[in-house]
Amino acid sequence: MEQLACIKIGEYREKYEKLLNSIDDAIFLCEVNSDGFPGRFLEVNEAACQVLGYSREELLEMGPEDISPPEGLEMHHNPEVLRKFQGGQVKIIFDCFNVAKDGTFLPVENNCHVFELNGKRLCLVVARDISERNKAEKIIKEGEEKYRHLVELLPDGICIHQKGKIVFINENGAKALGYDSSEELIGQNIIEYVFPEVRASALTRIKEVLLEKKTVPFAEEKLIAKDGRIIEVETSAAPFTYKGEPAVLAVTRDITGRKESERLLKEKEDIYRRYIEKSIDGVFLADSNGKYIDVNQAGCKMLGYTKGELLSKSISEVIAPDSLELCSRDFDLLKETGEIRIERTLIKKDGTLIDVEINAFRISDNEYVAFCHDVSERKMAEKALMENEYLFRLITENMLDLITLIDQNGRFKYVSPSYKTILGYNSQELLGKPFFNFIHCDDNDKLFEEYNKAVEDKLYGKVECRFRNANNSYVWLEIAGNILKTPDGEFQGAVLCSRDIGERKFSEKLLINSEKRYKRLVELSPDGILVLVNGTIVFANEAAKNILGIEKGNVLIGRKYGSIIHPDYLYASRQQINNIEQGFVIPLMVEKYIGSDGNVIFTEVTGTSFDYQNEPADLIVFRDITERKKAEEKLEETRKVLFEKEKLALIGQMSAGMAHEIRNPLTAIRGYVQLIKLKEYEKAKVDSYIDMVIEEIDRVNGLISDFLQLARPKEPNLKKQSIQKMISEFLDIFVPQGLLQNIQVEYKAESGLQKCLFDKDQIKQVLLNLCKNSIDAMPTGGLLKIATRDTLDQKYFCIEVEDNGCGISPTRLNQLGTPFYSDKEKGTGLGLSISYSIIRAHGGKIEVESTEGQGTKFIIFLPSE
Repeated sequence: MEQLACIKIGEYREKYEKLLNSIDDAIFLCEVNSDGFPGRFLEVNEAACQVLGYSREELLEMGPEDISPPEGLEMHHNPEVLRKFQGGQVKIIFDCFNVAKDGTFLPVENNCHVFELNGKRLCLVVARDISERNKAEKIIKEGEEKYRHLVELLPDGICIHQKGKIVFINENGAKALGYDSSEELIGQNIIEYVFPEVRASALTRIKEVLLEKKTVPFAEEKLIAKDGRIIEVETSAAPFTYKGEPAVLAVTRDITGRKESERLLKEKEDIYRRYIEKSIDGVFLADSNGKYIDVNQAGCKMLGYTKGELLSKSISEVIAPDSLELCSRDFDLLKETGEIRIERTLIKKDGTLIDVEINAFRISDNEYVAFCHDVSERKMAEKALMENEYLFRLITENMLDLITLIDQNGRFKYVSPSYKTILGYNSQELLGKPFFNFIHCDDNDKLFEEYNKAVEDKLYGKVECRFRNANNSYVWLEIAGNILKTPDGEFQGAVLCSRDIGERKFSEKLLINSEKRYKRLVELSPDGILVLVNGTIVFANEAAKNILGIEKGNVLIGRKYGSIIHPDYLYASRQQINNIEQGFVIPLMVEKYIGSDGNVIFTEVTGTSFDYQNEPADLIVFRDITERKKAEEKLEETRKVLFEKEKLALIGQMSAGMAHEIRNPLTAIRGYVQLIKLKEYEKAKVDSYIDMVIEEIDRVNGLISDFLQLARPKEPNLKKQSIQKMISEFLDIFVPQGLLQNIQVEYKAESGLQKCLFDKDQIKQVLLNLCKNSIDAMPTGGLLKIATRDTLDQKYFCIEVEDNGCGISPTRLNQLGTPFYSDKEKGTGLGLSISYSIIRAHGGKIEVESTEGQGTKFIIFLPSE
């Protein structure tokens, strides 16, 4: 046993020596003398030998005083160290110098542990070389000024307070409190800037820092700014030595903006929570087994169950039998991918089927939410749309006019069957060929000019030209068309509507021949011509003298041009002359001249610059239009009369439409009432008929309400307010509804927009009408863009509503806003009519840009003032 013990002791000693010698710090094991101080070394490790330059044997004959300089014996000379050793403290840490064998002074940190072993008091000393630490402290001290500069640059507020007074604060900290300079805060009581309600907790944190010497983490507090504002901040504090005395270093971060964002986020969450409960779509929450765990009121109404009844059911119990197998696969896919979008058929409590669009998401490992939107009406609308498209093609292909679609390269892309009737071509003879190759060479320039103008200005174009028919003869056509562009504004082609005007051109030719007889009379009445040099009239033809009533030429020559200009037009005239002198040809414009008898003469004036007798001069050409102005005034009176007649015609058209729209539900009501009267049905059947009668009556009532709003529009309550704020409020309600129908909504507001006068509720109604139309145009989802901007002249404020849906044909565009004109199955067209009426009442207008198959943009113009 003794032999085994010796072996174990040897093993333990070997392990101990390996461990001791693997440590980089110098380690000394000493006896403790009777006076309490460490004595002779009993053991040292290899690191101690290497650092001091002694062999192990040499060190074991030495003690701590042998490796310390006389002036560096801290354990003897330092009262604090002396007190700790004599007091029997078991753990003592202090810095001192050790002297190597070669006389080198080595700064070390001594970590001493006093303990007893076999009745003896021993001391284990771990001496760590702190040369690098001392160097670092020196560098830190030298870089103190650099760090001070860094503190000033920090975005957070940095403050040092000592004995309750501010002794340092950086500029950002001062600015956060509303002070221009940090000097204003030096010497002030720190607690006066803490909000009264949190001063107690602030004082507690300061005591923790000063008494317990610990850093307190960031916590939210409130400060008082110079102007009395409450500033919400996060503050952290740590113990600090400032000019040799204890102080508190506080770091403050302004979180006012973050707190406001958190408040707004909570409001948004509340809105979305309320939205789900009030949503018109069904929202269902189920567990991983398909068991319902929550449902909103719309979901209950959609399926005809109470909430309690639904919570006792699972998904498979409300799926139509034909969709059960698909339902199982759908749920597996949802668990795998976390999101699905499908259309399925559900079965209501009364056994009727309902088509729904389902957007389902995984919200946790055991919870899934599904948003169900009733698409039964959409399915019916899609069927009706296909029927309408068939009817549209039927109409187009039987029109007498020529319908043409050309691509961006000017080649035929579509021609209507009327090409065969009027020009003798079938579609295969034209498709892919250049449209302009069929135009008479003398008309090509005119057509190109009109075509390019329409492309550049996005204008509706119209031109008369000759088109080659299948017999190689030419037919006069009047061609009108619109340019087609992509939503990005790129040119895509044009749609043209052409009409045979051969008979009309023949009549015009007869008229031209008749007019030639009077040409000489016209030539004898040329326009007035003036030549100006430095604003003085130096030449006037006879027509100018006759128009102005000047009998003798020398009376006009030498006069200033301004002397014959009406005072109301002097400024505009000077601008004209300046433009002419800069080399511009001024466009034809109306001015007032003063005749020799003082009468006002209306004229059309144009001009340009040229050289006259080797001097720069201005050429003015004018025409007397006084009689024409009188005729225009008379024409305006005639137009007003015609407008009244058109208004009466529109009232007749609207009345006919109203009668048609009311007659349909009345017919249905009559049918249901007759069914109830002719035969005794079960109560449930009678109730369903009565419900349908009530629904039709409500439809008539809604139709009459819309018509009355159109007929007697409410005067807008104009207030100067922010259009962006109004749109944001609208989007808070509308965006979730769009998301449920896979509609992404983007809103872009131009910066720097001013407030303008409008009725918030009425403009919201217009936006709702337009956005609903956009959603109807994107049945499978899409992108809805809303933008706000000023016009270039800043006279109007614009709201743009743009979708990438099916678009509107040119024929339908001309009918937009007409009451009772709609291509929707249950549409009345009153929504757009009311919208147009509201915008007109605001003094604005609505413009529409649309491309079939690519989308539609409605632009609302509201006056800025």
